Amino acid sequence: SIVGGIVGANGNEISLSYSAGDVVANVEKAGGIMGESLRSSIVACYSLGNISAPLYAGGILGYKSSSSLLDTNISYCYSKMGEMKKSMIYANKAILVNKDYAYAHYRKAWGLHYLGQFEEAKESYETALELDPTDQYSYIGLAATSLDLRESMDALKAANKAIMLDRNCGEAYYFKGLALSYLGKLKEAQISYAKAASLGYS
Repeated sequence: SIVGGIVGANGNEISLSYSAGDVVANVEKAGGIMGESLRSSIVACYSLGNISAPLYAGGILGYKSSSSLLDTNISYCYSKMGEMKKSMIYANKAILVNKDYAYAHYRKAWGLHYLGQFEEAKESYETALELDPTDQYSYIGLAATSLDLRESMDALKAANKAIMLDRNCGEAYYFKGLALSYLGKLKEAQISYAKAASLGYS
């Protein structure tokens, strides 16, 4: 009674996979990647086909039990497919299940930023960092959002914190360069841009 583009029901992880075909089922549950989740996770996957089933049908997953990890992974998958509103739905579901799950707030912030809701995105990045101050990607997201809000000093502080966590993060140096340039510190900005380029980010 379960159909999936890759697997019907699964209790393990599916990662780095995609399904390009349609999934049409006359049974209860169908999903583009997985029909039903048995406490499993879906990471960095996407589905391109149409999905239909009598009861439960989903572009990624047909049916699941509540899990913050699974919800945030589905949120990530939808964001990679460019379906940001659906990504936000699953990020919010993950927060409802566990409000202290930092990655769920990061995924929510990413979606808000993409949708142009910069103030709300900044708040969500800050919440994520309160819960996990070691997450360099939340600092990078905070830097990017601060720049969109014309808050260049906040962006610089966030980029510097990301660099402190990982001195080989080219993206952090890039946003540091942007913040410095907006602050009129052009020579320092060029040094940061050059460092970002040397690390493969430009």
